[in-house]
Amino acid sequence: MESSDSKATSPTLLAGIGTGNANAWEKLVACYKPTIMGWCRGKGLDEASSLDVVQETFLSVSKSLSRFQSTPGSGAFRAWLWRITQYRILDQRRQRDRQPQGIGGSSFAGRLALLADAHSKCQSSGIALKLPFEKALEKVSQSYEPRTWQAFLRTVVDGRPTEEVAAEFNMSSVGVRQLRSRILRRLRVELEGRSS
Repeated sequence: MESSDSKATSPTLLAGIGTGNANAWEKLVACYKPTIMGWCRGKGLDEASSLDVVQETFLSVSKSLSRFQSTPGSGAFRAWLWRITQYRILDQRRQRDRQPQGIGGSSFAGRLALLADAHSKCQSSGIALKLPFEKALEKVSQSYEPRTWQAFLRTVVDGRPTEEVAAEFNMSSVGVRQLRSRILRRLRVELEGRSS
């Protein structure tokens, strides 16, 4: 197997994939995944989005490889893969643009940290106090199934990567990001309602 940096992809490898050879498919993925990741990073995608594009690109390749026509030694497969990747990058950006923006950011996180610090000081002084944030959290949590709420806590409180949480809870990465954004938005609305 030639490296993905060379011009041509082995025709026998592509033929093996066409016949359903799992070993050939693994070789192709191992060879081209770093290249696709590089293309994604070159377009400004983060790690998670790049991995999503890699997956979608290989899914597209698997569906349409039978229609691919190559001239030996021309680099046609790599060029074809590059075009598919560019379309998947555009899809990723469109999908991101359609998703509601996460509410919070560093200022919201800072407010949460201050609330947690105040709560800690109250507890160490023996003062039993339910802060507005705790009340908001309790109220919002009741609107979600325990599994959904746990997935939210794993991403926001534990700071675990989206892909890891998605795998743990058998959800898509997009679903986890949407869930996180939706719950943070509801928390913010709840907190703003309590402060007015």
